[in-house]
Amino acid sequence: MVQTVIRVQQIAKMVQKELGMLFLTEAKRWLGHVLISVTTVHVSGDLSLAKVYLSFSLNEDQEGLLKKMNDHKHTIKRLLGKRMAGKIYKMPHLQFILDHSVGQGARVTALIDQLNFVEP
Repeated sequence: MVQTVIRVQQIAKMVQKELGMLFLTEAKRWLGHVLISVTTVHVSGDLSLAKVYLSFSLNEDQEGLLKKMNDHKHTIKRLLGKRMAGKIYKMPHLQFILDHSVGQGARVTALIDQLNFVEP
């Protein structure tokens, strides 16, 4: 049981790393010049699904970019499978999800910066 959990975590880290490298080299064909960060990957226990949380830096239309990523999901899965050949038996299906935590963190920081602290 513990070995299965460790293996799932290892595969999630491997998928995160390989997708990050893939997006650095290939994503401009699909999205143009956009910086894509793979913030987290959660792989199901049976290795059939990988939920990939993405952050698109310096871009306003994040929902549109996420749609484009989903349009190219099969191509991305095929390229990822080639990169991970021999490391994993079956490539999980990819589900791309927009990670709002980066934007929320920036918003909280901006709100804190706007506060006028009064010294006692």
